[in-house]
Amino acid sequence: MLKLQGEYQLRLRQLEQQLLSTLNDVKGKILDDDSVITALETLKKEAKEIAQKASETEDVMNEIERVSATYQPLSTACSSIFFTLDSLHNINRLYQFSLNFFFDIFKSAVAHGPVGNTDKAERLDKIIKFLFTATYLRASRSLLHQDRICFGLLLAKIELELFQNRMALPELNHFLQNQDILVKPNEIAASNFDDNFTEQQKENLIRLQRRVKHFGNIDSSISNNLAAIKSWMENKSSEIPELYDSSNESPVWQAAQKLLINQALKPSKIIESSRNFVSTVFSGRFDKSDLTCADVTGQVAPNQPVILASLPGTDASYVVDDLARSLQNEMTSVAMGSPEGFTEAEKAISSASRSGKWVLLKNVHLAPSWLQQLEKKLHSLKPHSNFRLFLTTEISPKLPVNMLRTGRILTYEPPPGMKASLTTTMSNNLNRMGNQPAERARLYFLLGWFHSVVQERMRYTPLGWSKLYELSDAELRSGMDTIDTWIDTVAKGRSNVAPEQIPWKAIGRLLSQTIYGGKMDNVFDQRLLESFLDKIFTKKSFDDTFVLANPENSDALEAPSGTKAADFQSWIAKNLPVVQKPSFMGLPDNAETVLLATKGREMIRKVLLGMTKEQEKAKLNLGNQPDAFLRPAWMSSLMSQAQIWMSNLPASLQVPMMDQRDPLARYFTREATRGSKLLNKVRKNIQEIMDICEGKAKQTNESRKLCDELTKQQVPKTWAQYKFSPHFSVTQWILDFASRVSQLSRIKAGDMEHHQIWLGGLFQPEAWITATHQAAARKYNMSLEDLELELQFGNAADGFKVKGLRLYGASPVGEDTIKLSSEIETEIEVSSIIWKPCTAVQKKSCVLPVYRNSARDDLLFTAKLNSSDTEGQLYERGVAITTAE
Repeated sequence: MLKLQGEYQLRLRQLEQQLLSTLNDVKGKILDDDSVITALETLKKEAKEIAQKASETEDVMNEIERVSATYQPLSTACSSIFFTLDSLHNINRLYQFSLNFFFDIFKSAVAHGPVGNTDKAERLDKIIKFLFTATYLRASRSLLHQDRICFGLLLAKIELELFQNRMALPELNHFLQNQDILVKPNEIAASNFDDNFTEQQKENLIRLQRRVKHFGNIDSSISNNLAAIKSWMENKSSEIPELYDSSNESPVWQAAQKLLINQALKPSKIIESSRNFVSTVFSGRFDKSDLTCADVTGQVAPNQPVILASLPGTDASYVVDDLARSLQNEMTSVAMGSPEGFTEAEKAISSASRSGKWVLLKNVHLAPSWLQQLEKKLHSLKPHSNFRLFLTTEISPKLPVNMLRTGRILTYEPPPGMKASLTTTMSNNLNRMGNQPAERARLYFLLGWFHSVVQERMRYTPLGWSKLYELSDAELRSGMDTIDTWIDTVAKGRSNVAPEQIPWKAIGRLLSQTIYGGKMDNVFDQRLLESFLDKIFTKKSFDDTFVLANPENSDALEAPSGTKAADFQSWIAKNLPVVQKPSFMGLPDNAETVLLATKGREMIRKVLLGMTKEQEKAKLNLGNQPDAFLRPAWMSSLMSQAQIWMSNLPASLQVPMMDQRDPLARYFTREATRGSKLLNKVRKNIQEIMDICEGKAKQTNESRKLCDELTKQQVPKTWAQYKFSPHFSVTQWILDFASRVSQLSRIKAGDMEHHQIWLGGLFQPEAWITATHQAAARKYNMSLEDLELELQFGNAADGFKVKGLRLYGASPVGEDTIKLSSEIETEIEVSSIIWKPCTAVQKKSCVLPVYRNSARDDLLFTAKLNSSDTEGQLYERGVAITTAE
């Protein structure tokens, strides 16, 4: 149509030229020249016809524009959804989605829409609803379970912005970005909130009151409903109190308010309330069951591989085997990882692509470079319509991005819980458990129990273990092989072996030092592992009353009494609950609350990573400048944040002149120098951002990257020159960094031994420990080896004073004694680090780790303390000390 309009305009110009040319060639009077009159009449007639056609074309174009405007919301939704899909790789490198993937969804949405004389608005509404639903169902199958709610929230944000009049959008934005609001300690102290709330809860309530207008009177609402709030927070009531001022009865709006209340007062419910919010926004359309491998196999093209990605220790090849068997399709399986496997795989693909058979390539993560060649081959392949290629792989950073974008990814995760793990272990090893001697089956069960405890505690990292370890079914099989070796050596062909004759120490040592412990690089994780093994692998495990676990507020769980596989399977089915409390693994039951709160914070962080920069434009008046500067909305928000950050940073940090012969003076000089350089860099970067937002400077590649990190509340890598809590937003990091600089500015030359130090607020706290060691050796005129560190709770006269230590899982009951506690953490106001001659140090009953922060990835030193509880009990409960949050 545009081409026709152009042609008509061109023809009119040509006619005008002909008219002028004809008039120019006239000789004599115009009216006497019949040829001129005829030419003029012809031109007039043709011009009229062309003008009429052009007018008709314009009417058609107007109609096209009108219809296009009707579908503009669909176009905007498609754009937002695709760019959201494209940004999911920021959450996990595995999440790669191509434009063709989205085109397939769009085509199915259009095909799903009603046809005929259906009202356009109704058709559009159904297409958009199907588009959101199909996108979630197809894309979420490629995501790990914990990340699906993140994707749901991102889609909910698009839905609220475009189709629900931005209802509940301010609440959702606050939920995602509430850490942007600075709340100072004096504001918390001056607040009117009840003293039963923690400081963190008060801080959250102040943020809520300040930004969301419906919670403007939340302090009085809490006072009027204090009993109901306490009942709800203590899990005595499931009804969330209404603490907001509004008569809005919209389910979406109500769900948003409950989401904010949970975030402020009960963060362990964030994920649950987020799921409820997403379900409410989309009227339950996302609650459908997952797509199966069979569903995806029917959706993909023959040259599009189906990639079954699983966590380490999970093999998804059985899914394809079962599918091929049920559909009676011939399939060739090839194990990758060797040159022979490459050749065999290429032959199988070439043959099957012609005959229409299936090919399954297993463990392709072992051949990442070969996958790049395979991706190129698939592009040029013209396969049979029935041909399908399946790839199984562990989730690995080495997988080529192009292959991930080409294929359809299905993620598989092991079912959570000890019961599921034990059930799988028993069912996969029935044949082995039937071998003689009869005691072999019980040893397998004990190993399966131990393996399930180890795996399940991984969910509670860093409380369960200090870090995640890649312990899979491979370790379980190695453990069974070890048991086979030793039990066969002792049995010598007999059908029974006395428990006293089983080499418990040898089996336990191999499991702790080689099979499981070989991957552990934290000495306290190693001690915890040995504690479990010593408790489980003992001759007492054959007693009828042997206790496997002591769950809180429940009877002790005794081991099964049988010796056959069927006995153990029956016991697992009848005696183990579907969901095991943390105390089954030695942790306190409230560890689940900590885990859920941590996952909630991590979910919000991932949603921010998956958000795209808004394309809305907002005008900024540059004062005396004649022109206004247009900038995106994200830049406007970043500008206001940058101003707040700059106002909370000290202007400078002076490096004091100190006696460099003093170890502590040398240390604080280095700390101040480091802090001063970083402060100057941070202030310079923030000023650059402000200049860009105000139009005074142009963006560079470095500043673009900086803007991208800051808008997603990520601490820029150039700022992260010391270790801090991984949960910090940029605003939290700024406050933390400002506090560190403030502490350094108060350090003066003189008697630094008596300065009270915030140990977690030092850039290199381990170097401060070394400096105190050197200072003590200098004071006592002794060698470093002759001094030993002792930690005391309280203000000791001859110690180095530190504040802000946090004791997890226990509470102090004296200056050097602790006991297990139901509290997750206890903050110790003042502690003392004392260096004493080794001969003067009294023996203590336990050794605890002291970590830099709650992430527990940086061990600073160890502390010897007394406790009425055993060392094994303390380690099982995750008892440790940290110097910062």
